[in-house]
Amino acid sequence: MTELVQPKPYYVRHSWFFDSWKRRHERHKNLLMCSTGQSLGIGKTYWMLSAFEKMYPDFTVDQIVFVPKQFWTILNELPSGEWAGVLWDDPTKGLQKRDWYKEVNKAVTSFAKTASRYRMRDLGFALPSFDDLDIALREIMVLEAQMKEAGLAKVHRIKRNKFGTPPFWKPYLGEVQLPRPKLATEYEKRREEFNRDAYKETEFAEKKEETNDSVFYRVYEAVKKEPLRYSIKDKLGNWKLSALSVGSLVDPPCSDQLARKVIRRIESEMSTSV
Repeated sequence: MTELVQPKPYYVRHSWFFDSWKRRHERHKNLLMCSTGQSLGIGKTYWMLSAFEKMYPDFTVDQIVFVPKQFWTILNELPSGEWAGVLWDDPTKGLQKRDWYKEVNKAVTSFAKTASRYRMRDLGFALPSFDDLDIALREIMVLEAQMKEAGLAKVHRIKRNKFGTPPFWKPYLGEVQLPRPKLATEYEKRREEFNRDAYKETEFAEKKEETNDSVFYRVYEAVKKEPLRYSIKDKLGNWKLSALSVGSLVDPPCSDQLARKVIRRIESEMSTSV
């Protein structure tokens, strides 16, 4: 009688995800990633939280943030000289619907610009879609974890396409399955408390609309006053006004189109005055 042989599984369990994460740290590179999925309850935040718990056994619920103010507070409170992670839970819920992406863009762009100070900080987003992030943030993202079901995600590398469309390439790396996070109960309590405070009627009072001209001159005056603040060095080492810097650093932030309009105006004035 022939002995039955149990077939081997088509997959091999391996900790490649966390091994590659650790290798980034060895090269002094932080990790910016997002978990995405449209379905309610698919576990975007739980997956990201479990990943940070695995990578950082001392990860606490205080490292979960919802708005820029909390983001900067925890960044500055974490011990310096040690790797640490920050999880930004769905910013589309924590900020005003029309302005949330501007606030997140401003915060994370500033974070990226001060990488020398925060280079040992990993950042994770949990949100419905990769496209919900502003283009400036998508360009610095390293990984996207697309949720298949609760606890299971398909991980893709994010690479900017410099040759046209599509704007990003997303080569598939593998699947990562993670257990329910240990901090799940504490997270749910923290989220409930935040939502109770954030969704007060006063938080959503309509702001007085600015006219196009008033917005332009507000940004124009700010950039004209401190041009170096809104500039970056080009390949030749010369300082040049940057639309990304203007759009993200003026308060409140402005669109990329308006920032470029302001830059053209200032550069035109400089050329005629020479």
